[in-house]
Amino acid sequence: TFSDILSAAARGWCARKVDEPVFSLAIPMDGVDPLCQLPVLADNEQFRFLWDGAPGRSLAATGRCQHLDLSGSRRFELAQRFCDVTLGRLIDVTPEASAYCSPRMLFAFSFFEQTSERKRLHVSIPGVQAVLPRWQLSRQGRKSWLRLNAVATHQSETRELVEKLWLMRKSLIRTSQKQEFIFSTNGSKMSLPKQWQDCYRPALLRGIDLVNKGILDKLVLAVRQSILLDAPLDPLAMLSRLRGQQLGSCRFLWQ
Repeated sequence: TFSDILSAAARGWCARKVDEPVFSLAIPMDGVDPLCQLPVLADNEQFRFLWDGAPGRSLAATGRCQHLDLSGSRRFELAQRFCDVTLGRLIDVTPEASAYCSPRMLFAFSFFEQTSERKRLHVSIPGVQAVLPRWQLSRQGRKSWLRLNAVATHQSETRELVEKLWLMRKSLIRTSQKQEFIFSTNGSKMSLPKQWQDCYRPALLRGIDLVNKGILDKLVLAVRQSILLDAPLDPLAMLSRLRGQQLGSCRFLWQ
């Protein structure tokens, strides 16, 4: 209940060991699908994450409570240090949540040590992106947990965090009860030439032959394909279709 979470947050504040702890509050929910509810969870947050794997196991996260971008040869070491320091400041007032639904530190590692520039997209990709998300919605089986991570500087702020958690819970329940979130491509169509298949097939056969002869132990083939769209593509709609059409796939989003 609301009062139970409020009491747990108050106890957490009294037990804090740092001046500005990271509070992590969670509340159980039933029948809430992280993939379907990610747009509600995101609201105006710029960062969105989804891991949707085995049936009944899914994790959606939005916003950035704590984050760090890194580059250089020590990026793995510094990322681990950032993780340790951040989690060391964290007070989980809901320890009864399952391990799968515990606070998660999210990482994206590039293949390169230095920041890479993507001029066509006008973005820079750091060597490491580390994020402790603000919102986290986890599902294991039929049980879900909604979690809020936030820094608290005064005890009065803990009540505000509990209220935000409770309001988000209501929003998710309201959306879920109306109907499952329906993804739409807004009528977009794509032009997908098939010429790439003609180039890929002989390369695949050649690769299999090299492996069978023992010349190569492992080979990773890739192909670049330009796809023309007449409207912006919704990645969640694509992931939703993959879930239905390719049950063995593991679907993820880092946006």
